[in-house]
Amino acid sequence: MHIHFLIKYLVWGVNGANYFNIYIPYRFSRDVAFGTFYLGASSAVGFVAGYIASRCVLKHRGVNLKENIVNDKYVYKSVLYVNLFLMFQIIFGVIIISIGGLNYSALFDLKMSMSFLFELRMVALLLICFILLNKPPNEWLKDKKLRLPGIFLVIYFMIAVLLQSRSVLFECAVIILFPWLMWHGNKIKIKYIFILLCATIVPNLIALPRFSGDLNWKEIIDGVFSFEYSVSLNNIVSAAFENNRPPLLVDIFISIPLLLIPSPIRNLFGLNIPPGTGGEYYSTILEDSGVLGGGFSMLAEAYINYSWWAIILFVLTGFIIGKLIKGASGVGRVNMLYATAPLIYASFIINLRNNFATFTKYSIQIVIIAIIMNYVIQIRSVFNPEAKYMEDKCISS
Repeated sequence: MHIHFLIKYLVWGVNGANYFNIYIPYRFSRDVAFGTFYLGASSAVGFVAGYIASRCVLKHRGVNLKENIVNDKYVYKSVLYVNLFLMFQIIFGVIIISIGGLNYSALFDLKMSMSFLFELRMVALLLICFILLNKPPNEWLKDKKLRLPGIFLVIYFMIAVLLQSRSVLFECAVIILFPWLMWHGNKIKIKYIFILLCATIVPNLIALPRFSGDLNWKEIIDGVFSFEYSVSLNNIVSAAFENNRPPLLVDIFISIPLLLIPSPIRNLFGLNIPPGTGGEYYSTILEDSGVLGGGFSMLAEAYINYSWWAIILFVLTGFIIGKLIKGASGVGRVNMLYATAPLIYASFIINLRNNFATFTKYSIQIVIIAIIMNYVIQIRSVFNPEAKYMEDKCISS
């Protein structure tokens, strides 16, 4: 989103992009564009460096099913909670749609007013990750006990389409594709790349109903095959880069402690989230960038708070995500904590158009949920390969 447009701007002089019937211009000079490009590229390299430092080297081979050592009772116990939480989300989604219709603004306001209930989907999605990382793909549809949650997930996916919740759809796709790739040895195939390229237009197809008025076929085609945030995110980063204020240092994480508290409790006790020392400055950056909606920019926020030291944040993020993916790659014996890997990775991608505080809050919450569900399902030492080996040896004897 950041780099590919800047290359087009710097090399071919492309100074904007169409998004359906909206033209979004890049508003800054070539010098600022170069600085923005270096910042984005350096942060990407930093993320990769952190990932490599985590020593997450996945085996490019299929998984031997004999290595599957998780006890099925823990998987099937998780199915019960998946069904309950997905049923709740489906009912909740139907109620939202019945109130707001298919009007995006009305649906968005309703979701925000009941954000805690909407965010409870994380429990179901986490448990689905846990199940799929511990059950081979050839059992996902054959196992009768897994069919009902599969049906509920499809229904929930359709509800998310009607709610125009692109982030939820992305999460649903990730929790299926990530375990699939782990079970198949993380092999990259041409068909996977083709599917990925086709999938990039899905968010725009979902956003299409948001645009009122008549769109001609050229505007529709251009909009479907465009990237909504490729120019707007660069405008935000470039506005921060051009302003070049001294770094705020602490503002980036100031709201996390209160964000961790569920919104109903915050509302009950009147706990308002502090805007931070840079609240007005963020508004100024958005005004200078010409972006008046659609979130902020994780890269811009990091630069505003830490200047070029922001790259370290991406190094640490790459390291942590690498560690989680390494744990999740041990399919068949993945504990609840490492089952958070696909959701945290998806959250990082989604929050590139938001901020580090939201990403950090989400990551901490999903880890806490994993610890709680691990206790609820009472998962014990079944994930210890040596313990399982000794158990099998005793049984054989």
